[in-house]
Amino acid sequence: LNVLHRASGRICLVLLWVHALGRYSNGLSGRNDFTHGWMLAGGIGLISLTLAFVCSLRPIRQSAFDFFFYSHILLILSIILIFERVLTSEFSYNIYIWPGLVAWGFDRTVRFLRVFWVNRIWQGKNRVQATMELLGSDTIRLSCYKKMAWKAGQHMYVSVPGISAAPFEAHPFTIANIPNLDETGTKKVVFLIKARNGFTKRLKDFVDVRGISSVSAFVDGPYGCPPDLSHAETVVLIAGGSGISVTLSLLADLVQSARIDKAVVKRILWVWTVQDISHLRWIPSALHDACANLPPHVFVDLQVFVSSTRGGGTLVQNEPGFNQSFDSPANTSSTGHEKISEKQFYRYTWRYGRPKVPDMLADLVAVSTGRMSVVVAGPPGLTQAVRGVLRGDLASTSSVLRGGPLIELHTESFGTVRG
Repeated sequence: LNVLHRASGRICLVLLWVHALGRYSNGLSGRNDFTHGWMLAGGIGLISLTLAFVCSLRPIRQSAFDFFFYSHILLILSIILIFERVLTSEFSYNIYIWPGLVAWGFDRTVRFLRVFWVNRIWQGKNRVQATMELLGSDTIRLSCYKKMAWKAGQHMYVSVPGISAAPFEAHPFTIANIPNLDETGTKKVVFLIKARNGFTKRLKDFVDVRGISSVSAFVDGPYGCPPDLSHAETVVLIAGGSGISVTLSLLADLVQSARIDKAVVKRILWVWTVQDISHLRWIPSALHDACANLPPHVFVDLQVFVSSTRGGGTLVQNEPGFNQSFDSPANTSSTGHEKISEKQFYRYTWRYGRPKVPDMLADLVAVSTGRMSVVVAGPPGLTQAVRGVLRGDLASTSSVLRGGPLIELHTESFGTVRG
């Protein structure tokens, strides 16, 4: 929908400029001069749409998201009001205006009712309470309890009225956990939110001042169609930064599905690249929970890469995360840390640097058969790097004919919008 939204908007802009230049080449006199309301409305509408396009360019979106967001709403609203006021009164073009407004109004009404239902607003303030805490130096964990169901990899829109800049400001975040099979009523919903600009920065500033806090938060969703990995014997989950929300929930879902024989997975490679080493304080326990009750026929390789040794947090030898070994003693070295569970067959490793994705995928392809699914969640550079590797001989038809796995690629990019 994001691609469709941008593509349709840009096509409309190009066609409007072609129309305007054609009108200009024929002369702006008589009935076509700017003394007529409909000509003036067309000019203002074209300028507004052009400004909306300029403000939506990636550099502006990423450096000033709030400015992009509110200017986009105001400019598009001005176009709608101009068209409704002038074009419908002078040309009776109601048939082109009202259907779109009715569809938009219906969507807003349904979403409002859904927010009202999911958050059980009529049951009092306690139903919309959420807990926020800081993980590492730049990640907020927001947890709440809702009576709802969702799938691993889906996202929801989150609004925190006490912190949001506008009453109805809401931003999409992927749910980082899955509902347990034993849960039948209220379920815990967890979001991992990386602080950037705008709304997410305000969340971090709030937690920096108050520490672990309870706030009122509303959620809308879930949305999205996550990939079905149940048919793959080998699964590779690669994340960068906040992309961990996708891969962590998919990992937990795969383990849970394999335990009840709803997935055929035999081998899982889970890779996360993060800049701040302080995340090692909390990620081991999160991975341990995700791999709880791992079936004996499934092997999980968990690898965390710390890409920067400058700034951020620090981790010392006796802190949780450095020598945490799940079930077995740790083997430490100057470059990282590795441990293999004695009770459950998974391995956890962390080291400085960046993952060598081509080598990782090549090693897995060499020992895999059947279907193989690769999921990448993170910035566009990471997605493009993995896609580039799989465009080569690794996933070619000749590789499959030689007995190699049939590889599917699923991507989630988090670099197009920042908020």
